[in-house]
Amino acid sequence: MKGINHADILAVSKWAIAGTFYTDIAQPKFMHGLLAMCAMDLLNLGSLSIVRQKCYTLFLCSHILGFAALTFGVCLS
Repeated sequence: MKGINHADILAVSKWAIAGTFYTDIAQPKFMHGLLAMCAMDLLNLGSLSIVRQKCYTLFLCSHILGFAALTFGVCLS
């Protein structure tokens, strides 16, 4: 099953528990990395077979937006 990567949730929760999320996310490299990670999650969620089969337009839009956000996040890092 595809979906949100559990490693993503673990990484953000470690930041939150350590209390360094807001100071770290202010740095551009972390901000752009988080953007790229969220874009990959959007691509994964949009790739679910039920999304493709039931709502192709949502699948297509999620991939266009996800790819654009991923490219933006990676290029700025």
